[in-house]
Amino acid sequence: MATIKEKTYLADIYSRLGALLVDAIILGCVGLLLGLIFESVFVKLGDWGQLVGVIIVLLYFGIGNSQRAGGQTLGKKLLKIRVVVKGGIPLSMGKASLRTIVLITPFALNGQSVFGDNPSDTLIYLLTAIVFGGILAIVYLLFFNKSTRQSLHDLAANSIVINISADKQSIAPIWKGHLVIVALLFLTAAAVPAFTNDGMAMDNGLFKELIAVQTALLSEPNISSAGVHQNTHTFTDNDGSQTVTESLSIEIPMDKNNISDEGFAKNVAKKAYSSYALANEVDVVYVSLSYGYNIGIASKSQYYRYEFESSELK
Repeated sequence: MATIKEKTYLADIYSRLGALLVDAIILGCVGLLLGLIFESVFVKLGDWGQLVGVIIVLLYFGIGNSQRAGGQTLGKKLLKIRVVVKGGIPLSMGKASLRTIVLITPFALNGQSVFGDNPSDTLIYLLTAIVFGGILAIVYLLFFNKSTRQSLHDLAANSIVINISADKQSIAPIWKGHLVIVALLFLTAAAVPAFTNDGMAMDNGLFKELIAVQTALLSEPNISSAGVHQNTHTFTDNDGSQTVTESLSIEIPMDKNNISDEGFAKNVAKKAYSSYALANEVDVVYVSLSYGYNIGIASKSQYYRYEFESSELK
């Protein structure tokens, strides 16, 4: 007869990931419900709308993982695990909130554009270290720190995750080598921009001209945000010959769902083309009108892309 394997005191990675998945589904449902009620508000918030999701996540995990909820979110209740300090007592609200902040910060900052189109080098290095270093450290510790099963956010709050049905047992200290590896992950992540910025840096003159186009578009009464890029496209014909075209791409988020307004899109293209000092190099202008929101735990997005030949815009 097969014997049932007893639960270990420290929760395994599968239980923790399962609980996180349940919590993510719950938060996603909350986000979708809020989106139905406050869609117009979230649309106007733009990228700042993600702060709504951050606050909701912080409250959910800050309260759920604290002594107020017995150290169990709904996902942890279902998987029968609990967050406690090493003495077995649930965390205070402060420690549970700190644990949540350390966990969500790298993911919340990933791909953020609220810092502007041209952040300083210092900010780039700092964000890269936090985002990529933080994510790598969290994943690494979660999979490889088998002695305490503490990831980065657990170490910050001095917490552990346990099975509620298992007997308490002593826990071996974390291997110091893990901390060295985590430090190296952060340092490596911070150094990445030094190897990528030179190859990806935009010509200063071109950048200034694109900023001028953006400024011109933002002066229009119905445009509160605009992205402007110039791209080079190379096409290979059947006979092997290549054709190179230059395009100007404009992205405009809309406050109202009128992305099908081709007249508005053409006016945007004309304004961009007429204010671009290098317009004679442009063969086509693309205008993408988008409508939607992103609050982190839920999002909605619709867009329509228009294409205008430069000859239409002169």
